[in-house]
Amino acid sequence: SGGPTVVVRLDANQSQDQVQKTAFQALRRHLLYPHPTIPQTSPASPKPITLAITGTHCAGKRTIGRLVASKLGWSFHEELGDVLREQQDLTASGHMVGDGSGEKNSKAWDDRLHDAEVARDEQFSCSSDVDSSSSSKCRVVETWHLGNLAWALLRVDHDTGTAQGEKASQKHLERARLAIEREISRRSVFMVHLTVSAEVTRQRRRNDGTSVKRLPMTNEIKECNELHDALDVKALGYLKQLQNELAFPVLVVDNSKEN
Repeated sequence: SGGPTVVVRLDANQSQDQVQKTAFQALRRHLLYPHPTIPQTSPASPKPITLAITGTHCAGKRTIGRLVASKLGWSFHEELGDVLREQQDLTASGHMVGDGSGEKNSKAWDDRLHDAEVARDEQFSCSSDVDSSSSSKCRVVETWHLGNLAWALLRVDHDTGTAQGEKASQKHLERARLAIEREISRRSVFMVHLTVSAEVTRQRRRNDGTSVKRLPMTNEIKECNELHDALDVKALGYLKQLQNELAFPVLVVDNSKEN
């Protein structure tokens, strides 16, 4: 649906894990060497990769992101919403209206996130230009512009009327598209979307106290459902729309199973 197609020959006797590993290796080879053949006399220089992982709360973005980065020797960039948020000032459901403090400052917060994400893109691109190591030029980034977009549109729905909301939504969508397009102009961009149900999110929150501290809620059932709708269902729709426009590879993974 707009992105490159990678054809992989699979053995019928392979396990699901082996199939996923084979497919991932083929996609990685395609990203590193996008041409069908590489001349022996003039090998193509590997293009640096930005692998962005998106998904709802507790989908496994950080856990899987760190594992992938560690195995490949790449940099890992955490979700900026967590990095910039003042953890000691978080209030229940504050993330729905702004920076988590409870203050209704969603516009200023989402503008700050977007600007910081763009600045991090630029900074990493400049720093990797002077590094001779191929692997050090690649990175895994959690949430990134697509996830920030989904969060921003969730807060728009909470904050504004219909007309205002549509105008604000278009602004957020357009600037996310431009930021991703800018990154594609200098790097290979590959998106992985992890999908889990709202019930899985609630179960993981019950088993992991740090998730509750990072995102305190007033009503677990209602808010986990809202997050699933915004950060999983709708985010996947935005992702496919941007993929059609910008033609980057997307892998959607059901990450509901534990371990």
